[in-house]
Amino acid sequence: AYETKEDRDNEQFAMDLFMAKASIPGVAIPCPEFYEVDYMIAASENTGSPVTALAEVKCRNNTSLEYPSYMISLHKALALYRWGKACGLPAYLVVRWTDSIGYLDVAAYRLPLRPIGVATRHGRRSADTEPGWFITKITDHFLFV
Repeated sequence: AYETKEDRDNEQFAMDLFMAKASIPGVAIPCPEFYEVDYMIAASENTGSPVTALAEVKCRNNTSLEYPSYMISLHKALALYRWGKACGLPAYLVVRWTDSIGYLDVAAYRLPLRPIGVATRHGRRSADTEPGWFITKITDHFLFV
């Protein structure tokens, strides 16, 4: 698995922080490993509780000011967008930097599609390079809470 327990714990912390600071009601329910989105937000953890939003969470080891742009796998961005549109729900991209947390609703966003080659953290082999979604200026696109 590419994702460790520490990664999931960091994502859960970021999700809890995001929901508290952005006043998002409900509970964040992690999706299964390797699912296209990381979290469902529902009114409660009870079976049958309506899902009110979806979220993809990214945790970075740098400040939000260190890089003025942001890149995410195009697969992840489009999956989040499609799920949000298909379900009629907000689909949040939540990013926790070392100094802040920011988000945008990908489902309500007109993607400035600028796919670029992104080398993943696993190396720079051609098999590790995938299209990415490039957001040129995070301060113009993300809401910070």
